[in-house]
Amino acid sequence: MLPYQRYTAEFIGTLLLVLVGVGSALIAGSQIGLLGISLTFGMTITALIYTLGPVSGCHINPAITLGLFLIKRLKGKHVISYIIAQCLGAVAGAYILFHIVSGKVGFDVMAGFGCTGFGEHSPQHYSMFAAGFWIKSRCMLIK
Repeated sequence: MLPYQRYTAEFIGTLLLVLVGVGSALIAGSQIGLLGISLTFGMTITALIYTLGPVSGCHINPAITLGLFLIKRLKGKHVISYIIAQCLGAVAGAYILFHIVSGKVGFDVMAGFGCTGFGEHSPQHYSMFAAGFWIKSRCMLIK
């Protein structure tokens, strides 16, 4: 396998996760609710794991890549390239999504275009510890 195939897979996977997952929240979030958004993310990740997993491991998240490096499941020579590909994929996905949703009458980017986080910025007010625990549990599943 050529090295650039790994990075291309990470780019495409992260792009699709942002486009489909965040897109479901922005475009149909009020219709499908938190469960629908969660299922969209989950099914997207599942499909990506099956299709891209054999190529790159399908980390599709810099935090997962870093975690796998720290537990010695990823060689150091790939970490920076994976993270760059993932960040570029996320930006490309957000760029495409921005152009899709900006076509809606009344769209305002200043109204919180896909903002999430922890604490008061989380829909259910999850703490930073809860968010960090999810990342740790994902790395342990891969182990």
